[in-house]
Amino acid sequence: MCGRSTTTLASIVQDPSLKSIYLIIDALDECKANLDQLLDLISQTASTSTRVKWIVSSRNEPNIEARLRFDHTQTRLSLELNEAHVSRAIEIFIDFKVSKLRLIEDDGELQETVRGQIYAKANGTSLWAALVLKELEPVESWVILDVLQDMPPELEPLYDRMLRQVEQLQRKDPEFCRLVLSTITLAYRPLHLLELGVLSNLPRQISSNLDKVVKVVNKCGSFLTIRRNRAFFIHQSAKDFLLERAFNRLFPSGKADVIYTMFSKSLEIMSKTLRRDIYELQDPGLPIEMVEPPVPDPLAVAQYSCLYWVDHLLDYHRRHTTKDVIDGGYVHRFLRTSFVFWLEALSLLKSLPNGVVIIMKLENWIKVSYVADLRMLVGSAVLSKMKFDKNPELHAFIHDARRFAVSNRSIVERAPLQVYCSALVFAPENSITLEGHTDWVMSVAFSPDGKQVVSGSNDETVRLWDAATGALQQTLRGHTDDVASVAFSPDGKQVVSGSDDKTVRLWDAATGALQQTLEGHTDDVASVAFSTNGKQVPTLYVSGEWLVEGTTKYLWLPTNYRPTCEAVWSKIIVWDMRQGDYHFFRFNNG
Repeated sequence: MCGRSTTTLASIVQDPSLKSIYLIIDALDECKANLDQLLDLISQTASTSTRVKWIVSSRNEPNIEARLRFDHTQTRLSLELNEAHVSRAIEIFIDFKVSKLRLIEDDGELQETVRGQIYAKANGTSLWAALVLKELEPVESWVILDVLQDMPPELEPLYDRMLRQVEQLQRKDPEFCRLVLSTITLAYRPLHLLELGVLSNLPRQISSNLDKVVKVVNKCGSFLTIRRNRAFFIHQSAKDFLLERAFNRLFPSGKADVIYTMFSKSLEIMSKTLRRDIYELQDPGLPIEMVEPPVPDPLAVAQYSCLYWVDHLLDYHRRHTTKDVIDGGYVHRFLRTSFVFWLEALSLLKSLPNGVVIIMKLENWIKVSYVADLRMLVGSAVLSKMKFDKNPELHAFIHDARRFAVSNRSIVERAPLQVYCSALVFAPENSITLEGHTDWVMSVAFSPDGKQVVSGSNDETVRLWDAATGALQQTLRGHTDDVASVAFSPDGKQVVSGSDDKTVRLWDAATGALQQTLEGHTDDVASVAFSTNGKQVPTLYVSGEWLVEGTTKYLWLPTNYRPTCEAVWSKIIVWDMRQGDYHFFRFNNG
């Protein structure tokens, strides 16, 4: 959370329209990621800007004190040196919370006794008081003093008591709580309750129901709190206790099992959730600034997985190996079927730069693993007798995925659905995404549901592709000359192709079977299309950096593909580029 928060705060303090800015950060010491960047931002703006005021609380940690560089422009308040004020604040807090204990609200004498015992045992620790008061909320008046008496006077014994209570719950509740606590402990950020339910591998009847996940979280003692449907530790010390003092109770088989579950569940969530145009935007050129997440948000359950699945994969593989990272393994299958969907989701989450980093991290890890294995085999007779790269298809796909993501980051970040348009059309040269035809591709069209692409080529074939991954599905053979035009039927069940062999052919889009050959033309067939119920032919033109159909931005054009002039005929637009090359684009309603 700290990394993105630092970027956001930097944008705020640099905004000239804000005359006075007051920023408050509590528990700065609990920020783990990019803490140095945040400390530098605070230090620089506090000493150079009169518009920005910071109020920061933290434990006394040397690195924080050193980076903040206190001087005459800053005020430092040490709680240890103001113990009387702190104690009075804790007393006021205890008074207020005791008055709100519903089961003793009519018994003033009992309230006073409870206050006195909490004052005495809290010993100036507000967190201890808050945890005990939360534990007392459901306790009946006639046993409240006995329960309070059993409360240990220090935090660590109190946490131990809370965990023992969780372990003594009935039936399967202790295991459900263990799954939840272990998952939150290893998560890279606080989890949405829907994310938590799935990543912790709770039963489906619980994980799919927000209210039921809340019930499980509430059974986890007072270790967790819920804010805006996200689960947080009540305090960093609670997480530290579970990881350091209660590790074997939380992870009886070690952390590896939980890490692997978080990785595998992430791939499962994304595979089931991600799809083309998940927000149903429909407009390929719609800028990200105009995108409003639908309610309910279909990406809510998959957000964490989209950003951290590779981190959990690498965490697991540092000490273990699986068959997930091999040709045809779990990772390879996910990338083949959902890679482009994943990029769209990252763009919608405004996290596409993270996606590029994720792919690069995965590729670098594979390279390091490759070199390590190679060093083990150097000098061995085995090396000369084997094909060393054991997973060439996966490695090639990840390499290509990285090139694809880097090349198209700019436009996909601005308009998410361009990942299916400009990104595929202008993919890097020699990309796996475009390989298959052996001659020029003359015509391309999407199926009505956007799941398939059909292409016609001068190699005399028609090919059907998976629109999400670029994987070849069918090669349709039968034409004896260049295929000049292809189109889908409005229902997506048929493909029509026109060729310089003077024939039109109808194909089954599902099986690739030839259904009919239409003969009779005396010259090349330059264009084919299905009837579209009498609707007008789309109007095509280039506007700046976009190819526009009607009023819809359809295809973003990279800088070196933007025309100096263009001409339109029927459904075909021709444009020339500054290099002197010509490009033909045939628009098909299908």
